[in-house]
Amino acid sequence: MALPKYDPEEQLRKEKEKAEWRVNALEQYRKELLDNPEYAEYAKQYRLNPGMLEEFARHYANDKVHWMEWGEQFRKWQEKEDMKWINDAFDRLKEIQQKKLFDMQCLWRAEQLDIPGIQCSADFEYWEFRIFNCPFLNKITPEELTMYQQYLESLNFEFKQGWLDRWQDYDMIKGAYNEAGTNRNFPDWYDFYNGRTGKSIYFTLPNTRGDKEQFYLSLWREEFHAKNKQLMEDPNTEKRPWLNYHEKDYLKWFVTTYDDKLTQKMFEDYGELNWDSIDDELDENIKLLSEEGFPLPIQGWFDWKEAIQKIADNLRLQKIAEALPEAYQQYCMQYDMNLGFPEDDPDYWKENTDMWKGYILRGRELNGEPRDFDF
Repeated sequence: MALPKYDPEEQLRKEKEKAEWRVNALEQYRKELLDNPEYAEYAKQYRLNPGMLEEFARHYANDKVHWMEWGEQFRKWQEKEDMKWINDAFDRLKEIQQKKLFDMQCLWRAEQLDIPGIQCSADFEYWEFRIFNCPFLNKITPEELTMYQQYLESLNFEFKQGWLDRWQDYDMIKGAYNEAGTNRNFPDWYDFYNGRTGKSIYFTLPNTRGDKEQFYLSLWREEFHAKNKQLMEDPNTEKRPWLNYHEKDYLKWFVTTYDDKLTQKMFEDYGELNWDSIDDELDENIKLLSEEGFPLPIQGWFDWKEAIQKIADNLRLQKIAEALPEAYQQYCMQYDMNLGFPEDDPDYWKENTDMWKGYILRGRELNGEPRDFDF
C-alpha cells in the first residue's frame, strides 16, 4: 500500500485549524463551567480564595481540550494494547504456513512438484510476505494447530528469528540444516515440525531447479560486470563514493573532526553514553511483568537481567498459548468467508521478484534460448 503523498501546505492548514480549535475550545469550556449553576452550587461547600473558581475552570478547560483532542486516539491505542496477544498469536499461525510453503519449495526445486504461478525460486520469497493469501497453500487444520501448541510447550520455542533471517531463505536454511557454524540458525519450528512429520527428508532433495537458475544468472552477472567495468573506465563517470551517514562510528568521527569541543562533549554525554545505557528490552520486560495482577516467582540466575528475561518469556508463552485458539477462530472466519488478509508492502516484493525474473530471462537470452521459464 503506497503511503499518502506529503503536502506541506495541507499539513500547515491542518495545524493552523487545530491551533485555532484549541484556543476557541479552551475559552468555550472555561466559560461553560463558570456559567454552570450546578458548578457554582457545588463550589459553595469549599473555602475558596479570590479567583480560585476562575483558576480551577481554566485548568479544567485545559485538561478537557487534551481529552477531546486525544481521547479517541488513546482509546484506540489501549484497544491495540489489549489485542496484542491475539495479534501475536495470529502472526504465529503464519509460521505453520511458512513451513508448508518451504516444503513445497524443496519439492519444486527438486522438480518433483509443479505449482501453478511459480516461475522461479524468487516467487517463494514473494509469497513468504503474503503467506495467508498464498493460493496454493491449504487451510491450517486443527491438527496443525495442535502441533504448534505442542511446540509452544517445548523447551526450544523460538520467539523470533534474526533480523535478516527469512522463512523461505532456501540456501541459508538448508545450509544451517546440513552444516555447523553457518551464519544463521535452523528454525526451531522447522526442526520441531520435521521431528513429528518425518519431512526432514525434503532437506536432502537436490536443488535441480535452483542450479539451472544459477547458470542463467551467472551469464547475466558476467554481462553486468562487463558493462560496469566499461562504465567505470569512462573518465566522465562519477567515481566518488556515496556518503553513508549511518555507517558505524561515522557520526562520532564527523563530530570529532568538524565540530567544536563543547559539541564533542555534549555528543559524548548524550549521543554515546546515554543512548548506550538505554535497555529497551529490559524496559519492555519489566513493563510486561508489572502489568500482571498477581505475584510472579523469579528464579535465581547469574545475571539479574537474564532472570527477568526468562520469567518475561515464560509469561509471553502463556499469553500466546491462551490467545492462540481465538486467533485460530479469527483466521478460519476470514479464510472461510474469503475476506482476505492484510499485507505489508506487497508492491515491494512484487518488484523484487520481477527484477530477479528479468535477470534469469536475460541469461536465457544470452544463452541463445527463449525468454521464458520452460527450462
